[in-house]
Amino acid sequence: MLELLILAISISLVIVGIILIIIAFLRGLRRKVRVKHGGFILIGPIPIVWGSTEKIAKYMLIAALIIMVIMIILAFILIPIWLKL
Repeated sequence: MLELLILAISISLVIVGIILIIIAFLRGLRRKVRVKHGGFILIGPIPIVWGSTEKIAKYMLIAALIIMVIMIILAFILIPIWLKL
């Protein structure tokens, strides 16, 4: 049951992310503005961060660190539950 909930949340977040990217892209087509962008990839405990400006890269690093902390906390909560199953 918990696995299905986590799966549903994960798929929902991916879909929402794709929709937000499409909306941002379409809004950028109507206006001729310079869009700031950035992102990160977590490979194990190592975040790979990029951004169009140094400020955006710092925000992405902060977001990556927050997600890493959340993942560690969830691991300590969920692993004992899974081991009991």
